[in-house]
Amino acid sequence: MKKILTVNLPDDKKKAVHDICAAMGAEMTELLPGQYGYSIGELISPDGHLDEANSKEACRSLNLDMIIFNGFGSRELDDFLAGYKAFGIEPVKLKSVVTDTNRSWTVEKLYSELGREYLFYKMRGM
Repeated sequence: MKKILTVNLPDDKKKAVHDICAAMGAEMTELLPGQYGYSIGELISPDGHLDEANSKEACRSLNLDMIIFNGFGSRELDDFLAGYKAFGIEPVKLKSVVTDTNRSWTVEKLYSELGREYLFYKMRGM
């Protein structure tokens, strides 16, 4: 099943993502600070089981917006991004697909890695 995890989306972006997910038959889950300590793998698990021992408040606030895609092929990802662009709103700053590597990372770790890349390119005017 296609699933999108979101972090810190403002209302206009949240509505766009929700509407596109509905049209594509994808599930959208808005992550809350208490879920930032869970691994991406736990959060996308189809059985919805979360290890309560990992639940914790975030160590820091996550200020940038982020989307994590799971179960999207390259064509579906292109379709999603084209649909999002059609809304005419500012792009989501941090985007990732679930990989074998980041599946074991917490939301905070993925955010940190993506944030470093984002700042690297932003400082170079890209």
